Amino acid sequence: MTDNLEIVRCPACQKEMKKVFDKEKGIYIDICIDGCGGVFFGKKEYENYDEQHESAEVILEALKDRKYTPVSDDIPRICADCNATMMKNFSSSKMQIKIDACYSCGAKFLDNQELEKIRAEFPTAEARQKDFMENLFTIVGEEFTEQIEENALYDKENKKEFFFNGVCAVIRMLSFGTIKLKKYKRKD
Repeated sequence: MTDNLEIVRCPACQKEMKKVFDKEKGIYIDICIDGCGGVFFGKKEYENYDEQHESAEVILEALKDRKYTPVSDDIPRICADCNATMMKNFSSSKMQIKIDACYSCGAKFLDNQELEKIRAEFPTAEARQKDFMENLFTIVGEEFTEQIEENALYDKENKKEFFFNGVCAVIRMLSFGTIKLKKYKRKD
C-alpha cells in the first residue's frame, strides 16, 4: 500500500493510530499515541529507521513522556495495510526482540520501545548482516557460508537477489532436514 492519509487501526490494541509526518524522509508513520505506543511501518518504511545513524526523532518525540497500555503478545496482529495476519519474527540473529511482520505486503509493527532496542543492537545494517553470517556459520559450517558469500558477490555484480534467495534456501533445507554441505559451482 502506498503512503497515504487513511487512518488505520493499531494491529495490537485496535485504537486509531495517528499519522506523524517525517519531513526529512517525506513519509507518514502510523503511531499508536493514544493506546499501546506501537509503531506501524508500511512497506519499506522500517528500513529508514532501524539503524543508529538514521534519524528517528519524529517517532521518538511523538512517543515521549506518555503512558501506554501494555498489550498481550499472544493476540494475533492484523496488518493495518492489507488485513493479513502478521507473523512474529526476530529483528536479528541475536533473537532477543520479536517484531510483527506482514508476509503479504512487507509492513512491520513494533511494540512500544522496540524501535529503540532494535537501533541499539547494531550500529549499521552491515554489522547486523555480519552477525547473521557469523551465526549462520555456527549452524551450517564454513562451506555453506562460503557459498552464500559467493552468491552475495555474484548478486552485487549482477544486481540480483541471490543472497536473499540463498538464505531462504538454507532455511528451507534446515526445516526439511535436507541440507547437504557441498561446494556448488554456479553455471553462468
